[in-house]
Amino acid sequence: MIQEIIGQLIGIVAPILTIITYQLNTKNKMFTVLTAATVCTCVSYLLLGATSGFVLNIVCIVRNICYCLQKEGTRGMYISGGIFAAVMCALGAFSWQGTHSLLIIAALAINTVYMSFGKPQLLRKSILLTSTLVLIYNIIEFSLGGIINESLALGSAVVGIVRFWKEPKKNN
Repeated sequence: MIQEIIGQLIGIVAPILTIITYQLNTKNKMFTVLTAATVCTCVSYLLLGATSGFVLNIVCIVRNICYCLQKEGTRGMYISGGIFAAVMCALGAFSWQGTHSLLIIAALAINTVYMSFGKPQLLRKSILLTSTLVLIYNIIEFSLGGIINESLALGSAVVGIVRFWKEPKKNN
């Protein structure tokens, strides 16, 4: 019971960081704050017993760090996106908890590919699909922080899309 309460509380920190993430407009700033949010989500999933979410978010932490270090628009960035998406699918199968695991596997693999493009506006647009899938996963796993996080991520992504709508094409 205490473990579950702590897991829920740690999970609630992630939404604050997620809101900040989608309002930033550089790749490195976005990945840095997103990584902090992902660490909170990962610990929360571990404490709540959501194995698929925990395992896949460990991969997300490594992915975010790698993306931060890679130069935008390079072949290496695109290749690593494919590799991380494949690793997520494999580890998702390994950590399988039932058909609802497909939601988070698909969402994080798709999100990983979009992140590899290094374009903040494109990432914000992909969040509309991927956060919806993770939101459903969080409802099934009853992760309050995850539910709040994905709901706010959706709203924040929409605000970011609108806010940066008129920026030059390089950020799309």
